[in-house]
Amino acid sequence: MSLKQFHVFFIVTAAALAFLFGSWSLREWAASREPAHLATGALSILAGFGLAFYLTFFRRKMAGSAH
Repeated sequence: MSLKQFHVFFIVTAAALAFLFGSWSLREWAASREPAHLATGALSILAGFGLAFYLTFFRRKMAGSAH
């Protein structure tokens, strides 16, 4: 596995974990109405989207490089 492939794998894994943790936090917030659960859920979902956008940026950049 090349470094580029590992980087893509790592980003996908991190995004999936961010979405999973965010959904868990939002479910906890729905049950308890604690603001900390809402904040961590929202921030984790935003981080997941940020990682997804970064993944598209990284793949386009790598597709354009000759190496």
